[in-house]
Amino acid sequence: MQRRYFTRRRNRFRPLWVSLLILAVLIGVLYLLSAHLMFQVTGSLPRGLYRVREAAAIEKGDLVVLDMPQEAARLARRRGWIPRSLRYRLMKPVAAAAGDRVEVTGAGVFINGKYFGPVQPCDDLGLPLPAIREVFELGAGEFFVAAKNPRSFDSRYFGPVGRRRIRAVATPVAVLGGLR
Repeated sequence: MQRRYFTRRRNRFRPLWVSLLILAVLIGVLYLLSAHLMFQVTGSLPRGLYRVREAAAIEKGDLVVLDMPQEAARLARRRGWIPRSLRYRLMKPVAAAAGDRVEVTGAGVFINGKYFGPVQPCDDLGLPLPAIREVFELGAGEFFVAAKNPRSFDSRYFGPVGRRRIRAVATPVAVLGGLR
């Protein structure tokens, strides 16, 4: 007597359903993580993915995510650096904090008397950048945020930022190149 094997009819859509299920799970995970991840796309810091967390305490050297001061945001929108429809936050290192003395001159930025970096007169389009020429004695809750990249749009053009503007602290997850 010959054995009969029961053959199940293979569902030809099974690979599609499995792929859709995996895609749905990935989208869900990314959605849940989106509140904790940020993409850095400008050239002032290494491009890539950063993890963000609540900023309980902020110290010099921390990489912070902050709301741009209104005048700086208006300038960035007018120049087309950011789309008008996008709510944009900056990611910058804290270069100076309470108790530090920051001097912004035509010769550059000096923190506690030590040269930090240049101040550019114009942006990449040749348009003039805000010329802050001032000495700041930073008090409690004030931070001077600036990247080592000489083309970074940061406190050297809009001054120190208050603690209330800082939304999070960031750490690199997957970036191209190291932090400068």
